[in-house]
Amino acid sequence: MIAITREVRVIRWLTAAGALVAGLLVLALAISLATGDSRRGAVVSGVVGVGALVAGLTASSGAYAAGLVCIAAAFAFSLPGQESASAPIVGAAFLLLIVDQLVAWSLDAVTGAVERGRDIARRGVRVLLVSIAGAAVAAFVLYAGTLPVPGGLAAEMIGIAAALGVFALAASRRWER
Repeated sequence: MIAITREVRVIRWLTAAGALVAGLLVLALAISLATGDSRRGAVVSGVVGVGALVAGLTASSGAYAAGLVCIAAAFAFSLPGQESASAPIVGAAFLLLIVDQLVAWSLDAVTGAVERGRDIARRGVRVLLVSIAGAAVAAFVLYAGTLPVPGGLAAEMIGIAAALGVFALAASRRWER
């Protein structure tokens, strides 16, 4: 049995609370952007997502992935009928990555992984940088989507770079140690 210190317990619950707040912010953004029938889908999917996120943080770590997907789906419900949704999409991408990174940090703390001082600061900076990079990739993908269809080599290169950015973010997740 792993003895979890008070410091590790504090980190675990602070990161869990941060993840939950970021998830609720995505849900609030989704509900505020949704119109008519899509609002119901956003609410239902978001509530299920937040519930699964809470379950993932407290009972079964496997549930958090379903929660993250449901929260992202709640945001997707808000997109139909939006003329220009680039800023909210980039914001939602940033917040969803914050949720993912903070949940991972919280679950790492459950294992008794002890982080102190500089390690905590480094991890916090890494969470922020990964989330900013993800938002930048989302913005890049959205920009690539606005280019004319023929586009030529430049559009193709932008699309390839955006896809590689998505793969790099996915590959960096959980295999870092």
